[in-house]
Amino acid sequence: MIHYLLDTHFGDYGRPVPSAEEAQTHLATLLEEATLADEAGFDGVLVPDRHNRPETMAPSPLLLLSALSQATSRCQLGTFSLVLTLYPPMLVAEEMAQLDLTSGGRTVFSVSMGYHPVYFAQVGIDPKQRVSRFEEAVEILRRAWIGETFSFHGKRFDLDDVRCTPLPAQPGGPALWMGGESEQMIRRAATLGDAWATGQAPVERDAWLRRVELYRTQAEAAGKPSHVVIMRDGFVASTYEEAARLAGDAAVAEQVFLFRNNATRGKKFPPPFATEDDFTVDRMRPHLVLGSPADCIEQLQRCYDELDADSVVMRFRFPLGPAASAVQEAIQQFGEEVIPHVHDRVGV
Repeated sequence: MIHYLLDTHFGDYGRPVPSAEEAQTHLATLLEEATLADEAGFDGVLVPDRHNRPETMAPSPLLLLSALSQATSRCQLGTFSLVLTLYPPMLVAEEMAQLDLTSGGRTVFSVSMGYHPVYFAQVGIDPKQRVSRFEEAVEILRRAWIGETFSFHGKRFDLDDVRCTPLPAQPGGPALWMGGESEQMIRRAATLGDAWATGQAPVERDAWLRRVELYRTQAEAAGKPSHVVIMRDGFVASTYEEAARLAGDAAVAEQVFLFRNNATRGKKFPPPFATEDDFTVDRMRPHLVLGSPADCIEQLQRCYDELDADSVVMRFRFPLGPAASAVQEAIQQFGEEVIPHVHDRVGV
């Protein structure tokens, strides 16, 4: 399956707070992109969860998805990913259930523990609690979607005689994907989740496949099916050179931001990315889905064949571009000239 990530960032990091008119314009762009992606044949449209950042135009992912449930008709809708530790789990269970109903059972939710200190500060939660909050919240969601009244007494949540009503359209609730690349999070995805979903940073193939094997082995041991979701940045145009001209600098700038962010957390990128100067479009090319339709088909096929992915999440627009009109053209071209060929090859 091929999903489209609706990036909610517009402008550089640290930009001024947008005016109401500017925010409204960007929100309209998000709705237009989602509608086009639905019509173009993407299997899903997913939205991130970001807070207290002036470049973020839609800090409420579930509220945005409510609008998208009315703007789309066939594709899956979901998060990539919801920082579950920030929210009261029973409220999340109710809102996700309502979204599943309004969308006709089209939702899937990627959930994560989160790491950004600003997000936790925004809601007054100690990030040191994130592991226990995450695990308890997942259990509460699962129990809520069964439909019975229940009580829960854990380390972080204390609930008596609670119930989720109405229930989601999907029996047992929407699928829960789980993000994160640590061994502990991969094990949680295998035992608690319905898929393992990871981000768009470059991967070293052998190390990546070891993580995939760990996830699939743990899921099998838990008696559960496995599903691997990988995110790729990219863009499509008539040629690789044109795609690189339109989106290359913006894609590289996003990778440099992630490189800096990972460095502050003690995480390293795989070779050849040891310094910020190592990031160029050509060096990033093996880790992107960018170029002509034929280039994109080949690169997506590698995700399935060489990286053992089951689904790919694509992002075309980054905080610094390209322009909305160019992104819309790329969505349409991707739907016409890439998605059908990839679906045929992987049997979707």
